[in-house]
Amino acid sequence: MKSAQSLVASLMVCLPAATLLADDLATWKTYPVASHGNLTVNLRIRPEATLADEEWIAIEFVNQGASPIKVKEASYSMERTDRDFRGGPPGRQPSLASGNSQSLFPDAWERSPVRPMVIPPGTYRVIEQPSSSSSALLGLAPQRGQRIQATIQLELVLDDGTKVTTKPQATRFEFEWLRPDTDGFHRMRVRLERLVANPKFCDFHADIVGQLLRIDSVSSELTLPQLLAGLEKYGGMITGRERLAMFIDHRFPNDPALVTSLEQRLRRSDRAVLHDMTHMPNTWDDRLLEPLLAMFEADDANWRLVLNVLDLHGSPQKSDAAIARRLSRAIVASGALNDDSVNAVVKISHALQTLGRTHDRAAAKHVKRLLDDKRPVGVESVSPIFLTRLPAFRVCDEALEAVLMLLDSDASAMYPEFENDGKTFEAIYEKIAEERDELIAKVKKRISEN
Repeated sequence: MKSAQSLVASLMVCLPAATLLADDLATWKTYPVASHGNLTVNLRIRPEATLADEEWIAIEFVNQGASPIKVKEASYSMERTDRDFRGGPPGRQPSLASGNSQSLFPDAWERSPVRPMVIPPGTYRVIEQPSSSSSALLGLAPQRGQRIQATIQLELVLDDGTKVTTKPQATRFEFEWLRPDTDGFHRMRVRLERLVANPKFCDFHADIVGQLLRIDSVSSELTLPQLLAGLEKYGGMITGRERLAMFIDHRFPNDPALVTSLEQRLRRSDRAVLHDMTHMPNTWDDRLLEPLLAMFEADDANWRLVLNVLDLHGSPQKSDAAIARRLSRAIVASGALNDDSVNAVVKISHALQTLGRTHDRAAAKHVKRLLDDKRPVGVESVSPIFLTRLPAFRVCDEALEAVLMLLDSDASAMYPEFENDGKTFEAIYEKIAEERDELIAKVKKRISEN
């Protein structure tokens, strides 16, 4: 429940308020996008822009009436059409910013419940989201620069159901994407330091941070204390932190200060550190193992992430029976394998999937009873034309996979490839179920013999 609340909170604070453009607005190009009654929507864009420019593209709403215009839904998408885009043909996607109601009316989404989305009388512009998203997708321009050609499509659904849209034909626009000069690179370094120190919990912030981190001449001056402080600022929020975690691991692998920071966060049960560590394959110390295991034992919400971290560092439970036993005992002790709640099948399936990853051969006996459980796990509607192998579709299938992983570290025996040959799902289901039931009988015998 706590992680869900964190996710909601991250969405609520994600989006920036629309800002006013600088005094040089007169030099920006204007492209009419859509209109209806008193409403006109324009795309405003600098004829020349660089990755150093924070505000260079805007979606502008002009309400010439005396009353606010209420909006129920909103979206837009921009796509490059120039042949320079990845060296391919026009229209390859994705390439420039896109957004939804939250992107275009961020003030309405700042808190819960969401407030009405309105276009007030006068001019209303959204700048940060389209500018940052497009910059992140374009990246650093080549030395010669690029002429970018693109289209924008936009759709608003007004309160009365009226659709205001560019369709069926998109609006075409173009601009020059140039390489920053010396001052521009300085501004990029200043911006990156500011963004790292003051993260916003949304995709476009994460994307531009990720882009700037990849440019060595921009990110090289960041210190480990700066980066760790920035990571702490994310708190329990997940969106965006992975870019920072990957950069820290790449730039400061196994740095003693980094290892100490991770250990301290593990010992205070900071669940976000598990997300960070899943993006740090180059950083490990044996003293991280004990607090990781303690977090696994403390909360089943940590199971998957702890195992992901362990697997990233060689899955020590495969070679150390004590670690494997400790992990499996935590799962058995949780009671999840015997759950009888409304969501029993979901909880049991999760526990079985996790148990198999512990590689504790002795734990197979705890699964034997579930090898007779024929309850479905909810994949009956999967179309066979998209499958080369049928996933587990009964609790006993999940149990079979868990036992095979525990005994053999390999569950491929229950996943033979098949050709559906136009067969119905029911026919494939029956055939695979029969084959798996035969394998279950053999596995039961192996458990009894052990």
